Amino acid sequence: MSTIYLIEVTATAQTVGAAEEVYRYATAGYTTLPTDTPASTYYEPRVQQPGLVRRDLFSGGAAFGQTQVGYGEVTLVNSDGGLDFLMSKAFGRSIRILVGEQSAAYSTFALVLQATVEQAEVTLKSVTLRVKDNQEKLSNPLPLPVFAGNNALPNGAEGTADDLKGQRKP
Repeated sequence: MSTIYLIEVTATAQTVGAAEEVYRYATAGYTTLPTDTPASTYYEPRVQQPGLVRRDLFSGGAAFGQTQVGYGEVTLVNSDGGLDFLMSKAFGRSIRILVGEQSAAYSTFALVLQATVEQAEVTLKSVTLRVKDNQEKLSNPLPLPVFAGNNALPNGAEGTADDLKGQRKP
């Protein structure tokens, strides 16, 4: 039995309201079984590097502190130009990397990484998908709610322009 990697990349057309599409690639050709979900789905054998991603538990070699966001890349073979269409796709969406046996059912594959594709770099011979760990989403500050200040006294709880407008809600 041989171990293979499956790559599932989600992207959309670069138009407003475009539906998401999932593109599937593998280190060797693979088709899911009719009983799998997704059923009878082919994974093109285009994966050259299934994921070179770095993750650090702590910054600067420390033994404590915040974990660090991981970054890396997945490389796909494009020597025939079959992936040139990816230049017209919008990324910033999910990528999943799974590993399993080539003859096994899709449901037996283990999820190795779920991350976000930051961008795709398409060249004559390859497509490099720049990947960032989903932990990066947590580094964005949450918007704090503020009082609208649009009450018509004596009704409402948003205050008026003269008292609470723009102040943070507790």
